Amino acid sequence: MIEISCLKKSFGDLDVLDDINLNIQRGSIYGLVGRSGAGKSTLLRCMNGLESYDEGSILIYKRGFCERESQNNSKYNKLLCSCEIGDGRA
Repeated sequence: MIEISCLKKSFGDLDVLDDINLNIQRGSIYGLVGRSGAGKSTLLRCMNGLESYDEGSILIYKRGFCERESQNNSKYNKLLCSCEIGDGRA
């Protein structure tokens, strides 16, 4: 299950993700469509821990991101833990 609540991400003055709310149940299949520059890739990057976000929360199987990424031998490893929910800041 994936739960996204009140997700916001900006690059400078440009609001890329503004109050995104999403709930995907286990076993569901979703598509993400939109025009170029709409924020599709940014949303996916936030979801998999490759990009930090400014506000909101992302829960994957009820676990929040505690540390966005670490570098080990040029490979990025995402770390999930059950710490404070919703702090996506790097």
